[in-house]
Amino acid sequence: MHINRVFHGADGQTHFEDVDVPMPPVPDGSYLRSVPRQAGEAIFVSQPPGYYNDWHPAPAPRYFVMLSGSAEVEVSDGEKRVLNGGDVVLFEDVDGPGHTMRVLGDQARVAMHISLT
Repeated sequence: MHINRVFHGADGQTHFEDVDVPMPPVPDGSYLRSVPRQAGEAIFVSQPPGYYNDWHPAPAPRYFVMLSGSAEVEVSDGEKRVLNGGDVVLFEDVDGPGHTMRVLGDQARVAMHISLT
């Protein structure tokens, strides 16, 4: 399974990285499943079209699961990525300049944030 990762690099900037989450088969081979990760709280967030969240680090390492709508995330090295429903980001940029997020289009952005412990 492919996900995006946002992290604070040794150069002091935040960056995107493409990550493949290993999905080995379960013992009977009937489906694939990732290794479990310990999680804390989960919240749902809905932000209106045009909403902009200026530079901020993630409050804690977290999975961000885009459920609907579209958003653009920018990291401090200048790269921007557009996220749509079904996209997943692992935000680990808890230090440094962080990232921005802008809701695109005419629909609200709905997402689930899952804090990792």
